[in-house]
Amino acid sequence: MIGGSSDEIKSKLNIKKTLEKYSISHILNNPILKKEKIEVREYQVKIAESSIGKNTLVVLPTALGKTIIAAYLSAYYLYSQPNSRILVMAPTKPLVDQHKEKFFQLLNIDADQLKILTGEITPEERRLWWNSKNIKIFFTTPEVVKNDLENGLKLDDFSLIIFDEAHRARKGYAYTKIAQHYVSHYKNTRILALTASPGGSIDRVREIVENLFIENILYRSEYDEDVSPYISKVKIEYRVVDPPDSYQRYAKLIKEMFEEYLAELREADLIKKDYRHIFRKHLLEIGEILREKIKTEKNRYVRGLSWNLLLTQSTALILLHALELLLSQGAYTLRKFLINSITSEKKSHRRLLSDSRFQVLMNILKEEYEEHSKIQVLIEELDNQFNLEPQSRVIIFTQYRDTAEHLVDILKNRNFRAEIFVGQRKDKSAIYMSQKEQLQILKRFREGSIDVLVSTSIGEEGLDIPQCTLVIFYEPIPSEIRFIQRRGRTGRVRTGRCVILIAKGTLDEAYLESAYKKVRKTKNIIEQINQEIKQKNLMEYTKPTSTDIPQTSHEAKHENYVSKNSLIYNSSDKVEEAKIENLTRSLRKEEEALTPDSPSY
Repeated sequence: MIGGSSDEIKSKLNIKKTLEKYSISHILNNPILKKEKIEVREYQVKIAESSIGKNTLVVLPTALGKTIIAAYLSAYYLYSQPNSRILVMAPTKPLVDQHKEKFFQLLNIDADQLKILTGEITPEERRLWWNSKNIKIFFTTPEVVKNDLENGLKLDDFSLIIFDEAHRARKGYAYTKIAQHYVSHYKNTRILALTASPGGSIDRVREIVENLFIENILYRSEYDEDVSPYISKVKIEYRVVDPPDSYQRYAKLIKEMFEEYLAELREADLIKKDYRHIFRKHLLEIGEILREKIKTEKNRYVRGLSWNLLLTQSTALILLHALELLLSQGAYTLRKFLINSITSEKKSHRRLLSDSRFQVLMNILKEEYEEHSKIQVLIEELDNQFNLEPQSRVIIFTQYRDTAEHLVDILKNRNFRAEIFVGQRKDKSAIYMSQKEQLQILKRFREGSIDVLVSTSIGEEGLDIPQCTLVIFYEPIPSEIRFIQRRGRTGRVRTGRCVILIAKGTLDEAYLESAYKKVRKTKNIIEQINQEIKQKNLMEYTKPTSTDIPQTSHEAKHENYVSKNSLIYNSSDKVEEAKIENLTRSLRKEEEALTPDSPSY
């Protein structure tokens, strides 16, 4: 007989019926799962079952249980391969912590068999933990794993590695190196990659698929029949404001300097468009052209000219960034950026300092300045929200730490219980937080001693705060991945609101349009990549056999990876190559720091 209240009885009966329905499921028919703790959703079970035996990329909207799918698959491999272990990676310590709590909640595994490893633990102590056969599931960041691999860590007994926020597996990010090592050194390896969006361009998705050796992509959107019943609606609202009239004085000075640097680039035939239509991407393309010319040009005089033009391009990029900060963020953030420029040793910054108009701009900003119009709208939104629901939790997202710091000061002065939430990047000119501080802030936010969290990109990825009823974008972002992630912090258990603040006539408008276009393209891109994967698998299956010893698919992938990523050049070229790389590295870093898609703030 089933005891308890009517709701409990109904819940138990539903669980029983569902489990009977899936009694033959390889996923659910597993004693490692705490079945009484799981709300069985058909799409999660199907995705987990379809991931068995294949390196799989799961693309699923936020708040739909990617972690539960990861727990399902971990339980499957632990049960089917009892002597194996699981590795779960996430980009940030708060997210790592959250995963461990969720796995402990869902799996019949003792707490002392789950272990978090962080950079705060010494490499020697981590080595002892890695070697402990008592630990069944490790939770850590990719940087820790990459560093420990370099110090001799072996992954031979790991039957599954989980890459959360897998869209990061690009370029030199640690995920790519870990996957390459795992697949090329060991047999019977399995990868599960999770993301809300892999990217809005086919090249970007293809890069992730190749870097993580993906053989299978499983995608669901909020419109799919088996997913839609679990979607909580997020109402998106737009508040468009005009930047203050007083900002035109500052903007005029910046534009004058900007156009003079563009004129130099036009004289060198690097710009053909009207200046009004020159944006960040055009300057970045010019930078790549000049770097390639510096690299390949034999004539020292011509190479010197190209180097000077690269400095011009970099300075123009800084001025364009300054204009964007002013019109989208406000005079406070612009002033902080310019002050940092004064103390910088970078050549492009020193060049700006010699311009008298730059000094005039600095002197104006030292005086009293007007706050951006967005701030008044932001305060109105908060007042309305807390008047309607006094127990609300609100997250405000902004690109820049300086803006976040300023907003917290303003909100505290107006008696909001607000705190900043930023990453660990240690910069003399910027506020940062330790992992311990991050976890403490999140705990206080969940418990209600903080009402408003003002966050940079670190708060976008995966954090599960069910109480959050309102998300505010202080500015739009061009990245569809980050757009989806920001929006997904609300509406996780009930209808939420997302308010996007837009400065009229600025790049805010272009960034919002760009993000929406990329979001709409995602499904078509994934379908195309899946077709490419199937075609590739078919070709490998049907290709004629050789008299040579056949490679395993993993060996073949590794060989392709090495050949694709190896640079072959004569030893006499190496010294010159190194000199050129040193000359351009600092300017490339400046470009990356000024790119809105970068999470460096």
